[in-house]
Amino acid sequence: MCFSGAASVFELPLRVRSVLRCAGCALALVAGCGRLRFDPLTRADDAGPGDASPDAPYHTLETLMVPALGTVVSSTTVLQVGVTYRLRASGTADVGGGILGDAEYWDWTAGTPLDLATNMMVDAGIGIDDPTPALTKTPASWGAYTATHIYEVAWPGTGTNLTANYHDDFPSNNNGNFTLEILGP
Repeated sequence: MCFSGAASVFELPLRVRSVLRCAGCALALVAGCGRLRFDPLTRADDAGPGDASPDAPYHTLETLMVPALGTVVSSTTVLQVGVTYRLRASGTADVGGGILGDAEYWDWTAGTPLDLATNMMVDAGIGIDDPTPALTKTPASWGAYTATHIYEVAWPGTGTNLTANYHDDFPSNNNGNFTLEILGP
C-alpha cells in the first residue's frame, strides 16, 4: 500500500483517500521506474521512420533567424529522408506600424489574433520551403494561438536543406526577426 504509515491520510473521507492513493501510486511508479523519462519535446507518436527508438529525444540541430522583412533564409542542415524533425518557431516582430506578429498570428491585442494579412490574400506567418506569400502557406498552421509565441510542428526530412521566410502582404514595413529551430533525433 502506498500510504502505509501515513495515518493522517486515513483520517480523510474514503473518496479523497482513493484519489490520493491512486495519485500517490502513479507518482511513486513514475519516480521509481528507471525506464520512464520526461522530456516535453518527446512523445512516442513523434518518432519518424529514421528515429533510433520511439522515445528518442529531440535536440537543436540549427537555429535560424527569420527576418520579418520576408527575406528567404536557408538552413545549412540537410534534413535526411525518412526522419521526422520538429520545427520550433518563437518570438515576435513588428509587422507594420508597431503591431506585433509571430510565426502564425498578428495583432492579437485587438481581441482575436489575425491569421490573414490586411489584404486578406496572404496567410501571414513563417512559411517553410514555400517562398511565395499567398492565401495558403506551408505549414498551413503552426497551431492555435499561444501568448508564449512558441509553436512547433513535425517536419519530414526531404534530403535537402530547408528555407524559411515571413509571409506578409507588405513586408517592407516590418522590423525584427523570428527564431526558427530545427530539432532532430
